[in-house]
Amino acid sequence: MERLKAMIPEGRITLVMYVRNAASFLRSYTNQMKKHPMPAMIEEDSFAYTGQDSWLLDFDARLSSFRSVFGAQNVIALDYEQELKRAGSVIPSFLHVLGVASHFRPQDRERFFLNRTPSVWKLRRSRLGQLRRRRCQRVWRRLLI
Repeated sequence: MERLKAMIPEGRITLVMYVRNAASFLRSYTNQMKKHPMPAMIEEDSFAYTGQDSWLLDFDARLSSFRSVFGAQNVIALDYEQELKRAGSVIPSFLHVLGVASHFRPQDRERFFLNRTPSVWKLRRSRLGQLRRRRCQRVWRRLLI
C-alpha cells in the first residue's frame, strides 16, 4: 500500500470501499474469478483465493489498512446492499462521493445505472446481434441488386 501511496502526488486520495454481505461478496467474486485464467497454485494470501476463510472477507482489516496508510479521513466505507436498495446501483452514491451527482438526471440513473443480471445482458447482446445481422443482410442485398 505504501507503493500505491507513493504513486499519488502528495498523497492526495480518497478511497471508496463498498462493504458487502460476506457470503454474497464471495459468491459474486468467485463467479467473476472463474471468467479469468488463474494460477495453477493459489496461496491463501492470493487475490484469487476464494475459500471461506479468505482475507478478502475481512473488510474491517482491509479498511483498517487503508486508513492507517492514507488516513481515516481519506477512506469512505459504504454499505453495498443499502445502496442497492436505495438506488438500484452503487453508481449514484459513487457519483455523489466524486461530487458530480448533480450533473446526472434521475432518468439517467433509471436507464443506465441499475445492476443487471448476466442473463439480461446476454439476452440484450443476442438481440442486438440479430438486429446487426439483419441490417447487414439488407445492406448486402442492396449492394448486390
